Amino acid sequence: RGQTGTMLRAPVKEGEMTKVIYSHIMEHKYDQAVRVLSGELQNFPTNRCALSLLGYCYYHMQDFQNAAQTYGQLTQACPEVDEYKVYHVQALMKAGTYEEATQVCTMIENPELGERV
Repeated sequence: RGQTGTMLRAPVKEGEMTKVIYSHIMEHKYDQAVRVLSGELQNFPTNRCALSLLGYCYYHMQDFQNAAQTYGQLTQACPEVDEYKVYHVQALMKAGTYEEATQVCTMIENPELGERV
């Protein structure tokens, strides 16, 4: 244990980041995936893949506030991807922030995706 009372974790080995993250997700160990992804985002705050997976993990943990915040960051980093806006709206709805969800809905350009929310 470190001084802060948390267990020290060995860093993910070079070249094994994807394998480790997807293993956690496949085993429904979303909290462990969140820890790894959060560490990755400390170094690369706009990493599209890490933000997407982090939002996915938060959503499946039913932490809709953090999912909405993460998908919001993702839509700012990749405004051209309507699919991320759909995920953002879905997380906002689950979090109970309907007004913000409605605003994000108006930014979805693909009519097929707009129908999904």
